[in-house]
Amino acid sequence: MAGLRHDSIYNKLDDDLATTELDLSGSRSFSKTTARIGLASNPTPSFGAYASWGPGFLPPATEELSRNPDRFGGFNNHLVPATSRGPEVGVRDAAGQVESVAYHEMPAMLLNELQKQHATIQAQQAQIAELRRIVQVLMDERITAKGRETGGN
Repeated sequence: MAGLRHDSIYNKLDDDLATTELDLSGSRSFSKTTARIGLASNPTPSFGAYASWGPGFLPPATEELSRNPDRFGGFNNHLVPATSRGPEVGVRDAAGQVESVAYHEMPAMLLNELQKQHATIQAQQAQIAELRRIVQVLMDERITAKGRETGGN
């Protein structure tokens, strides 16, 4: 068996307290199409087993989006959807009801936190690199200025 799934979510924020200087209105969209593959077998009328594998997709919740770390109000633009990959194995009875299921996926919220931390670290590394460049430019300018003061000696 094989299947496709498409998830799409759209969040819109209208800032009813907007001024000409500050308007926190905005929108965020998240979408992804995923596929799942698997096998199913019913060796007897009262017993069926299945196994499948595929990715998962979980966009940030509205509550998460509303927690903006950059300012009071507006959307948190740092969030990304949580994704996972993993297998699922299960057993069904004669009525098709799941009797037992086992799956292994990293909890989506934890994965989302890891992705946010990774994005934060990358941004901080870029800031550090820029600050190092600025410090080097300032040091070079200071050395050049001292050289002029001493007449190049």
